[in-house]
Amino acid sequence: EEKARIRALMESFYGEFVSKAAQGRKKTVEQIDRVAQGRVWTGADAVKLGLVVRLGGLEAALEVAREKAKIGPGEELSLVILPERKGFFDLLMERQEEGVRERLLSPEVRSMVRWAGRLSDRGPIARLPFELRVR
Repeated sequence: EEKARIRALMESFYGEFVSKAAQGRKKTVEQIDRVAQGRVWTGADAVKLGLVVRLGGLEAALEVAREKAKIGPGEELSLVILPERKGFFDLLMERQEEGVRERLLSPEVRSMVRWAGRLSDRGPIARLPFELRVR
């Protein structure tokens, strides 16, 4: 049963890859599958077989994106990395079962944890040394 699930997952992933490769190369799924054969190819071989257009890393990808978006070489690119990195406290709280956080932490500590999470790498934050609650 476990092997069947893993096989189904691999087939799903491969099917998605072949579909996207066919769409990107303006070929049919059958044409790509005939070449790819479910195998892993080196970059150079993949270029020869028409599975990829060219080799390169992030810089090459940004160069292609710049060309397609008609952004000049002197213009600045803004790179957004997704998903956003999570801070330590976000990861810690994410792993807690629902309701556990509320039972373990007082409201004051929860508030401090939220603020500490915001401090991660977004630059300076101004905060008063007290919390104002209006009822």
